[in-house]
Amino acid sequence: LYIVPVFFPILATLGAIMLNNGGSNILTLILLGAIACYSILLVLLREKIAVHLYPYAIFFIAMASLFTTSLRSWYITGHDIEREFYVFQLTNTHHFWSMTFVQDAYNACLSLTILPTILTNLLAIQDMYVYKVVFQILFALSPVLVFFLLRNYVNPVLAFLSVFFLMSFPTFFNDM
Repeated sequence: LYIVPVFFPILATLGAIMLNNGGSNILTLILLGAIACYSILLVLLREKIAVHLYPYAIFFIAMASLFTTSLRSWYITGHDIEREFYVFQLTNTHHFWSMTFVQDAYNACLSLTILPTILTNLLAIQDMYVYKVVFQILFALSPVLVFFLLRNYVNPVLAFLSVFFLMSFPTFFNDM
């Protein structure tokens, strides 16, 4: 049960690459079916599995869900991401942040300007992969945190189902 979720982000990545090259959506469909079956299995075997398996599974399910959208194109896609990426590139190009580059609220957001600049230079990866991969991995931690918060009020299975419901909203995997 610990090995299966590791394959979810791999399937999501391969499925997105296959779709980006004009291929079939079969890997993405297998991924979604596997996530559903695995989640049902976790609920059915709730008496036999360790409680710490839930946040582990949530992290990989969240990462795979986010990758199905963020990796779906060879470029960055989304609602506000083009503007966010532009202010990041200004900071990255100049190697310092200044509000004078663009008088825009996005430029005032240091998580969109300084953080990706640091990550790009620290990890030595292409600019857009900070947005397409690294930020998705970081955001995949948020459902895990919600699980730990909910676990204080309800049993672990109900916390897992609640977080699974949260991750099922299109806003989670499309907009974030």
